[in-house]
Amino acid sequence: MKNNSSRLLLPAILVLAAFLRIYRLGSYDLWFDEVLCVFQKADLSNILNGKILDSNPPLYFLILHFFTPFKTSEFTLRIPSAIFGVLTVFAIYKFSKRFFNEKAALISSFLLAISPFHIYYSQEVKMYSMFILFSLLSLYFLTLAITEGKESKNLWWTGFVITNALSLYTHYYAIMLILVEAMIFFFYSIFNGFNKETTNKWLNSNIIMLVIFLPWTPIMFKEHLFKTSGFVTTWIPTPGLETFFYTFKNFSVGFSSPRWNYLLASLVFGLCFILGIIELYKRKEFFLIVASYFFIPPVLLFLLSQYRPVYLDRYISFTIPIFCVILASGISRFKIFPISIFLILISAFSYFGYINLYETIPYLHQAPGEHVRIPIKPAVQFIEEQFEQGDIIGHSCRSTLLSFEYYSWRKQNFLATKNFEKYPQSSAWNHSSLLPELVPGSVKDAKRIWLVLSWWDPLPSLDPISQELKTWMDAHYKQVSYKKFEGIDLYLYERLAK
Repeated sequence: MKNNSSRLLLPAILVLAAFLRIYRLGSYDLWFDEVLCVFQKADLSNILNGKILDSNPPLYFLILHFFTPFKTSEFTLRIPSAIFGVLTVFAIYKFSKRFFNEKAALISSFLLAISPFHIYYSQEVKMYSMFILFSLLSLYFLTLAITEGKESKNLWWTGFVITNALSLYTHYYAIMLILVEAMIFFFYSIFNGFNKETTNKWLNSNIIMLVIFLPWTPIMFKEHLFKTSGFVTTWIPTPGLETFFYTFKNFSVGFSSPRWNYLLASLVFGLCFILGIIELYKRKEFFLIVASYFFIPPVLLFLLSQYRPVYLDRYISFTIPIFCVILASGISRFKIFPISIFLILISAFSYFGYINLYETIPYLHQAPGEHVRIPIKPAVQFIEEQFEQGDIIGHSCRSTLLSFEYYSWRKQNFLATKNFEKYPQSSAWNHSSLLPELVPGSVKDAKRIWLVLSWWDPLPSLDPISQELKTWMDAHYKQVSYKKFEGIDLYLYERLAK
């Protein structure tokens, strides 16, 4: 493509990326995982000590702590993720232009800009958008360092160290990223010959990264490793071979695409992907780097998950830019008219994956860990208008509990008739308990109880745990009101007259 058109197209793509990430940014209420981050960002000492329930390193929480007020709008809290998302669109342009060509660079940046999967994590109060950016930059600097001339290697190795250190302090799966990059280095060296100077710089870079991360490792082992929820995998299903198709589908059109859309999209995306692999294979040194970076993480997680399930698409989200690079390589081999047809089709498929990004996740088994966003504020407001001193607000599921506390500032109770699970909890966690409180002891002093029955996703009828709790309440208290909200059944009970 001509330079004049590039100077116009890249800004247009970046504006589109920003619009899609800002549009509806504050239109849905904070869900459980987001509220965890918001509560945890408030206490600087606990962030630095790792005493937080979300078992991740401190960098993202520090950014939230210093750049967003505590009690602020959903829009403001999600702005950092949106900014990192747009920066990643620019970074993929620079990556593709440096190692491929201008046409592939514009196409790959456009594909990432409209990607429902990437938009999803660019609109969430979580660290994934930032992790994706640092990971891509890390691969960019590594590729430069092992393929470029000697005169620029020190600068590239410095960038490699810095971006990987930032990744390590953002998400623990950066350890897998570094492992994959080590495999890329060895594969590249085997096929192109080991260079003593390059090997020494790679070793020194990894040692420096280790030294930078070393102060945090005792905290990782003491506070996080198999102690808090992030390392507990009992809720993650064991993946099967079909999981790879679900990941491909989610990377293509997101979690919310209707079946007809993703089945049609899989044909077009699949064709572009195969053509991209073939095109990249012609440039063997880059094929080795790109293919290793994209394929090794899901295969590695798949194998580990046969022992302990750890396979979630968000854990390999750092490969989504390279997915777009592969697609762009396949599309860019054509002339302008076929390219336009491909991009129009992909835009249409992406649209149907985007329009209900948070309101509908139709096939939950294809998106474990991702949930429909339930409106919280209407139910909170209803309770606040009728709340009386001494009332208790009880939940049958922790999915709504922390969001209720964030929007109401009242203590919430997680009620149950029996202990049905164990949930590791940080000793410094000072908000509503995420461990079930057993009735009748937990409600013995209450005259009125607001019972919030919900699940992680809206169900056509009450889940068994909620039904069991409601049955107990019906037997011991008098139901005086009921109101249905989206994803929430709200009951008010009073103590039975003796």
